[in-house]
Amino acid sequence: MNPLDSHHVVAHLRRRDLERAAAEHRLAHRPRTGPSPLLRLYARLWWASRPRAGAWGPPPATRAIVT
Repeated sequence: MNPLDSHHVVAHLRRRDLERAAAEHRLAHRPRTGPSPLLRLYARLWWASRPRAGAWGPPPATRAIVT
């Protein structure tokens, strides 16, 4: 019998404990992804207040040319 075989069960249990602890740590310390809420609010306000193409009037080619 290999002397390391007796430690297999203990090593398996320790690995399971470490994997569980790592999973709990990942859930508790999730990195924030994406822009901050303040930046998202600024982007929404900017997008809502930008000039629309319809407010600029028709393109120059479709205007009546007076000669």
